[in-house]
Amino acid sequence: MFVAIGVADPFSATRPHFDALWGKPEASTFVPDKLDEILNARHRVAHTANALAVTRGHLLEWPRFLQVLATVLDKRLDDYATNVVAGTSAP
Repeated sequence: MFVAIGVADPFSATRPHFDALWGKPEASTFVPDKLDEILNARHRVAHTANALAVTRGHLLEWPRFLQVLATVLDKRLDDYATNVVAGTSAP
């Protein structure tokens, strides 16, 4: 979806806003790495029915991470739509 609007790397394009909402410094690959971690854990639980590797810490961190990421990605899409409506469709 982001490639279609001219944003080849949405994680880099939204990283400053993500960092501001996340509230602590993280590695440059934090966002894609955390997404991979969440998806891999989901696959392990779904395909093995073993949830022992998912900790309470994960259950607290993952929803917050996904909420922050969804917020910044939604904001980026909203900015794009606003620019299109205004006639300045810069990515």
